Amino acid sequence: MPESTPSILVLSERLDRWFSHPDALAELLRAEGINDIETGWVEDLSLDMLDERALVILGPAEPSPPIQEMLMAFVTGGGGLVCCSPGEHFAATMGLVSRKLGVADGRMKISIEGFPDHGLPLKGWSQRYTGSKGEYKVLAPLMDADSKATGDGAVFHIHKGAGNLIVLAYDVAA
Repeated sequence: MPESTPSILVLSERLDRWFSHPDALAELLRAEGINDIETGWVEDLSLDMLDERALVILGPAEPSPPIQEMLMAFVTGGGGLVCCSPGEHFAATMGLVSRKLGVADGRMKISIEGFPDHGLPLKGWSQRYTGSKGEYKVLAPLMDADSKATGDGAVFHIHKGAGNLIVLAYDVAA
């Protein structure tokens, strides 16, 4: 561990795609001027890696149950977790249910005055999740490729214990 632990840990699953590498997500943050980052593989996550972190960003993944428990304990203890397109079991751990449906090249409705009604394009596959009302808040609705509402969210906020989860229904790096 470095003398000063970076506040953001970016994790990904080991998959055979470049954009699934944690450095792909980290580069997006660096392009925005955020450099307080460390990267790693979710399979290698340990409690030591979470020490003194403010935020964990996780690319598309279905972590093992022990890793899921570790991440949820981090959140309930006050940490922040951003998940991109979590697998159905991890989504359920967070309080969302995978509808086992998706949208190819969908759009995200942006609620900013003057933003075009057809929304922001999302490349690739977006998952469709649902859950118990009151358990989550939809921050941005998911639309299909023709800008029609799906009734599902593209971005969710879930409050757990002292921490917060943001779930993106899509893979931002892809």
